[in-house]
Amino acid sequence: MESSSHVFSDPRKGSIEYIDCPPSSPTSKGIILLLHGFPQSSYQFRRVVQPLADAGYRIIVPDYSGGAASYAERGKKLEIAEALRDFLIGLEIIDQPLHIVGHDIGGMVADAFVLEYPELATSIIWGECPIPGTKEMEEQFGTVRQFHFQFHAVPDLPEALVGGREKLYLQHFFSKLIHKKDAIEEADLNHYAAFYQQPNVLRRAFRLYAAFTDDGRDMKERLRARGDKIDNVPCLLLNGKHSPHAHDTPDMASQLYKDLEVVEVPDAGHFIAEENPDAFVDIVLRFVEKHGGGFSM
Repeated sequence: MESSSHVFSDPRKGSIEYIDCPPSSPTSKGIILLLHGFPQSSYQFRRVVQPLADAGYRIIVPDYSGGAASYAERGKKLEIAEALRDFLIGLEIIDQPLHIVGHDIGGMVADAFVLEYPELATSIIWGECPIPGTKEMEEQFGTVRQFHFQFHAVPDLPEALVGGREKLYLQHFFSKLIHKKDAIEEADLNHYAAFYQQPNVLRRAFRLYAAFTDDGRDMKERLRARGDKIDNVPCLLLNGKHSPHAHDTPDMASQLYKDLEVVEVPDAGHFIAEENPDAFVDIVLRFVEKHGGGFSM
């Protein structure tokens, strides 16, 4: 069966658009939840959704920060994690094996979900982002490479300056962070630009950055309350071999997870699922099969 687009409505938190791709097999091995980053949307996983479903998984890909969604109104990752939990409950799939895959800011959301609801996650795969609350992320705030951390956090100004120039602005990030130059074609760039041209989508995306300080505080508080690292959810840190994050995130991940593997994806920069989708699928499936994905529901 092919994937289809849906809108899930919650009377308390608003609506969220998502892609739902059922497993190709008669029974499902569980759920793989794919969480996008910036400057992307659920579209970034277009080359991997069907291959993952063909392996026996139901694939759920929400546009948690845009489209019809109001889930990201305040941008705090724990609040988005709570909304995603309610979203999964609403789909009546919360009792199935759940493998969370987060890229870029989606990785921050995935970390927040596992920190808050470790009992719901079978495994987590994330990468291409720093972790709020760590010394390493605080150091990145002052770097030219991460200029947008501060720019996006300024109230109202970034959307005023970027609005009407979305394609030009997004092109900057793709050009700077991509390794395989032909992975993002003109049609793909146009798709992303159209996504961020929708009403309020830029504002919601920028609020994800404005919440970084709160996210850091929340992360520290949750870890102090736990008294230790996350030890009951296996974690795979997934970075592109040619991405700067391949060097600056492993130490951060080790501060949060006890059961940790680190993999660098060859022939890929920041945009792994688009630059090397075959390797992305192989690595994700190998990990989820190793950690509870080898049985049917």
